[in-house]
Amino acid sequence: IYGIVNGINDPIIGYITDQADIETALQAEILQILQNYRYLHDDYIITIDINGYILSHGAQPELIGRNILDVSNTNGVRAGQLIVDAATDKPEGGFSRYAWKNPETNREEEKITYSVRIPQWGWTLATGVFLDPIYARITESRQVLKRRLIVEFLINGAMWLICLACSSTQRWTCR
Repeated sequence: IYGIVNGINDPIIGYITDQADIETALQAEILQILQNYRYLHDDYIITIDINGYILSHGAQPELIGRNILDVSNTNGVRAGQLIVDAATDKPEGGFSRYAWKNPETNREEEKITYSVRIPQWGWTLATGVFLDPIYARITESRQVLKRRLIVEFLINGAMWLICLACSSTQRWTCR
């Protein structure tokens, strides 16, 4: 998107029609693409304008037009403000971490969101992931690794005992 946004000042585009018209049409097209865009399994991107209004939301289109800056979780944490602040603090964007209701489990869970600012248009693009499924995968991987290590330890121990027994047997037969 940076390339598209930065390309607006290209003189080739400028002579076709009024630059503001092109930019408005381009923004509308990009918002439509972002609205329908999915990556990985079913992850999506949220677009927020400079005033905190949701312009696109891949999972919940009914939130379009709603202001995200005042939306809080059950602990009163204003997640929308955290998302916008993380994007604004650094040119390359940033991460925010907060609890949010997971629509799949209907529970409030820890979530991490990456957001980046598109200053030319006053947009913030954000995408996030709930951490509980990641923690579950890590726990599962640890258990698998632990079982493998125990098996390896037992196999190596058995091999060591066999080698020890063979070397003891050789000593008796050599005498």
